[in-house]
Amino acid sequence: GDFRHRPFTFNAALDPVAAAAAVNLATELSFNSTGRKAARLVDPCCGSGTVLHAALQRGLEVRGFDINPHMVAGTNLNMKHFGYPACASLRDARDLWMECGGEEIEFHEPDAVVCNLPFGRALGFNGDLDSYNIEVLINLRWSFPLTRSFCFLSGSAMNNVLLESGFKTLCEADVHNGKRTICHLSLCEPITVYH
Repeated sequence: GDFRHRPFTFNAALDPVAAAAAVNLATELSFNSTGRKAARLVDPCCGSGTVLHAALQRGLEVRGFDINPHMVAGTNLNMKHFGYPACASLRDARDLWMECGGEEIEFHEPDAVVCNLPFGRALGFNGDLDSYNIEVLINLRWSFPLTRSFCFLSGSAMNNVLLESGFKTLCEADVHNGKRTICHLSLCEPITVYH
C-alpha cells in the first residue's frame, strides 16, 4: 500500500520516495560490499516507520528503534495497518550498543543501516545537534561493527560530522522530501572495521 496514507504521521516524517531511495542505495552498497543480497536492515531513529515500510516492501527483515514512545507506538500501528508485524522498540540511538549488548536480538548485525537523523524539531532537542548526531553515529559504528552499508538522511550536508564519526561518504545528494522540503542523503561505509 501507499505509505502516504498511513494512520500515524507527523510533520517531520520522511517522504516514502526518499525512504525508498535510501533503502535501495543502502541494500545495493551492501551487496557490492559483501557479494550477497541484503536481508536485514535497522533504522535506529524510525519515527513513523517510513524507512521500515520501504524495506519491508523489498522483502527485508527490519528492526526499528526510536527514543520517543509515541513514535514507537505509531510505527507499530502503521506496520499493522499495512499487514506487517510490529518491528519498532523503544531505544535511544545513542545507547544501542549498551542496551542491545545484554539482550538477544535476532539480528545483531544488519546488512544495512538507514537513518533519518533527527533535525531537532521532533526530538525537542535544544543543544548542539552536531554533537548529538556524532554520539548517534559513533554508537552505530560500535553497535554494528560488521555492517558495511550506512545511509543517513539529514537536514543538510554533514561530511565533517560523518568523518569525525568514522564514516567515509561514498556518494551524496539532496533529495526531495515531500511538498516543500529537501533532505540530504549520504551513502557511507565505515572507515575502519572494529573488532
